[in-house]
Amino acid sequence: MGTWGWKPFENDAAMDWVAQLVDCDDATPLADSLRALLECDPRDRETDLCCEAIASAKILQQQYHQRINKNVIVTSYDKDGNPVSERSVVLESPLPEEADAFLARLPHSPTNLMAAAVYSIEAIRDQSQLRELWADSEEGLDPWTESLNDMLEFLPNAPPYKVADAKTWITPKVTLASGFQPKFKDLEKDVERFVKDCSPISRCEYEAYGMKAYDDALDMMFDVYWQNKVWPPLVKMVTRGYDHRWGHNRYVEKLSELLLDAKEFEHLTVIWTKILKQQSAYYRSRRRDQKKFPDDVHEDRIIAIRGWLTVTLSELMRICRMQNDDARLSEYQEMDQRLKDGKNP
Repeated sequence: MGTWGWKPFENDAAMDWVAQLVDCDDATPLADSLRALLECDPRDRETDLCCEAIASAKILQQQYHQRINKNVIVTSYDKDGNPVSERSVVLESPLPEEADAFLARLPHSPTNLMAAAVYSIEAIRDQSQLRELWADSEEGLDPWTESLNDMLEFLPNAPPYKVADAKTWITPKVTLASGFQPKFKDLEKDVERFVKDCSPISRCEYEAYGMKAYDDALDMMFDVYWQNKVWPPLVKMVTRGYDHRWGHNRYVEKLSELLLDAKEFEHLTVIWTKILKQQSAYYRSRRRDQKKFPDDVHEDRIIAIRGWLTVTLSELMRICRMQNDDARLSEYQEMDQRLKDGKNP
């Protein structure tokens, strides 16, 4: 590897990586390089891998400080947390032209990606092949180590971290075009926050526009959640927020397809088991009511509910076959047969 200095972009590996940013407009290259570094064994932190991760961290550092002057006041503290001195520092290593252009296109990066930059620099500094190369060089380890420590000073503080959690930290979250960042804990609350923050509606307009705004926001937030593979809030929404006694709404159908593609069978089972429970209970109650009040409960209603039950059982049987779950498959087959025989499932 050609190296002419200890700064982030003063080596061939970093510059070759930067050249690949020309057609990129999201944080994927940054996340990929940091993930590759953090998820490998410490003994396998190869030189090129380290150089790419340092370049990624430098771009994130520049983004973190892009709204402030390059002259930064750094305060030093004693062990008790009391300020003892201040110094003015000029951020070093301006980005290469290609990296500057990439940064101009890059949306605001999530906190977890900034944290990954911190962890990567610490990991490279403490144990890596690049560290060994600098330790054996004529310049020695100190200038290189100092440059990494300077980078850490200008990156945000990171929460506690375990290497096993690397994917959790460094997978960038997809955000809405408006820049609104969901909390990814409760979908309905995120929708309400989005409508309030990004689509303010006055009280007198609510009746006319409020539900349309909410429905549009729900569709957008649903897409953002599944793109980030945040499944539990979506499962909660479709199992608790809707009544499936009369069928399956579009959110259930779409989420089922997405979970199937992701092989998230446990979540699929939760959804369709809850639907089966609702529909079975409703079917039994309607049949009881039909016996008591034959003029009020028509047969076409019973047939319609039975049809939805059949669809639900078919979906559960398909999930069981994909999981090779013969015990539950047999149970659902028996329920399906009872339906066909005109009995309760």
